[in-house]
Amino acid sequence: YQRRVRGATVTAMEPELTVLAAYYASDGTAWIPIGDDLNTITVHRNPSRIQCTTEAGESLFVSELFGECDYQTPSDQFHQWSGKDGAAIGLSFPTVLEADNMAELVEEMIRELRKEEFKPRPIPASGLESSAGQHMVSGMPAPLKFPISRRELLNTDDGWRAAETHLRLTYPARLRSGIQISAVSELAREQHVQDFEARYQEYAISDLWLAVGDVTAERVGREGFQALGANMLSLGVPLGVYLLDRESLPSEARQMVLCKVVLARSMPISEFNLAGLREATGLPVGYQSYAITPSPNQGNNGQTPELPTNCYEHLFLVPQPHLVLMTHSVKFQVMEPELDQTPTFHQPSAMSLLATHPEVLSSKDRDKIYSVCSPLPGMSGSPRRARDLGHAVDLSYQAMWDDLNSLVKTQHQLEENLKDFRSSMFSFQDKSWTSVQQLQEDMVKYLGHSSQVLQAYQDRKFEINRTLSDIARFQELFEYTKQTCTTDELLCTWRHLQVLWEGLAAEIADLGDLPKIDANIMALTERNKKVISLKRTIGFQDKMIERLSARLSTRGIMEQEALALLDSL
Repeated sequence: YQRRVRGATVTAMEPELTVLAAYYASDGTAWIPIGDDLNTITVHRNPSRIQCTTEAGESLFVSELFGECDYQTPSDQFHQWSGKDGAAIGLSFPTVLEADNMAELVEEMIRELRKEEFKPRPIPASGLESSAGQHMVSGMPAPLKFPISRRELLNTDDGWRAAETHLRLTYPARLRSGIQISAVSELAREQHVQDFEARYQEYAISDLWLAVGDVTAERVGREGFQALGANMLSLGVPLGVYLLDRESLPSEARQMVLCKVVLARSMPISEFNLAGLREATGLPVGYQSYAITPSPNQGNNGQTPELPTNCYEHLFLVPQPHLVLMTHSVKFQVMEPELDQTPTFHQPSAMSLLATHPEVLSSKDRDKIYSVCSPLPGMSGSPRRARDLGHAVDLSYQAMWDDLNSLVKTQHQLEENLKDFRSSMFSFQDKSWTSVQQLQEDMVKYLGHSSQVLQAYQDRKFEINRTLSDIARFQELFEYTKQTCTTDELLCTWRHLQVLWEGLAAEIADLGDLPKIDANIMALTERNKKVISLKRTIGFQDKMIERLSARLSTRGIMEQEALALLDSL
């Protein structure tokens, strides 16, 4: 490798590392080689970046380094990392020396970038007093920026299951069975999510969906909230949950972004007053978000067309983007329900009123909520019940998610059981097929034996009939000779008759020496069953002896005399 000065015009030395490596891009399941067998990899500073070019000078990628970049070395000569856009990059080096030099320089640059990103920035004197006063009045922690880190998840990851659960609960019940997820991308690392929850643990943190279109959701998932535009950010970050049942919900290509949101205390506002939020100086003290009442009309309100006020049952606006952390981006499709399924419609629950307009809850609504959420159902008229209603709902909500999480954990065991059952089923299938083949072979042998017995019976019958015919013709010859010849001529031919008779006598003796054919030779009598069983046992023992002798002969354990004795058995 070589390090050189870029030019004489720079005041500081900017090291540059140039190595050769094969470039691989990931499609989510496998590494795909791109470019030449060996491409030129160059590491630059100011700005910190890694560039890959072919021998012909074509640029394959320019990956900008950042503080949260995770540069991994799975092997001595293969390194990988993910850029800011979430694209996975892999490099295979021809030598270990080049790989070590590359890793040393890149990790050093990442450490420097990490120090710069987390270095506190000076606050202007003019804004210092107002910023400090705002945090003191609101009581919220100081803003902390979390970078976007895209990583494709597998359908067996916990993040995939959690995002799928939230997505199915957000859609109406009639469409949940038609949701098919194609990809889930993790936008925030688990450590960042834990830091976010720990930082705002004193406030209510909710899982909400970014209430924007599919194209905007894709841009926000890659570029951040600045992709919403200044017009939208002047109102706040739109977030929603529980989609209203509309005919336009089924779609072949959808994308949504799941976020962790610090709603804290929400200020109810009507959609007709949304246009005035741009002129408002800020939220009142103690409020961190707006809760918008859904529009009963199918169309948009016209004043703020960028807000989907007619799509979500609960819609919120968070003016401070640092109170929103994007966690997952989900790509999916929603199929139409089957025609034979009759959708069931439910009346709006009183829980939605508790989240948006708690002041309009009647005593009947409170009794209905507390009968479901309260662990002490007998406290219907006590003043403590009105004070603890929100806490009881929070506890019930948390218990519901605990039950869902326990189901997610048991799903792993169910999948393992399913795999074991599937392997057992395949093993049983193989054994059953082997048994079927064995039965088929036995049937063929039985039919072959039956054919042999029938052929032997017919051959025996033919031989006996032929011998009887020869005897009858011999008698006719003797009677004819006796009638047509004189005594002297008869005595002269007696020698020939004696030879013929001796041949017939020999055939009769041979037939008499043959074993008799049992009449029940093919019948399934108890005696024949025992004989067949003993014959199979003897055959099995013969095969075992042959296998043992072959094994012993191969290993050379027994002598030739012992092997000859086994063969004689």
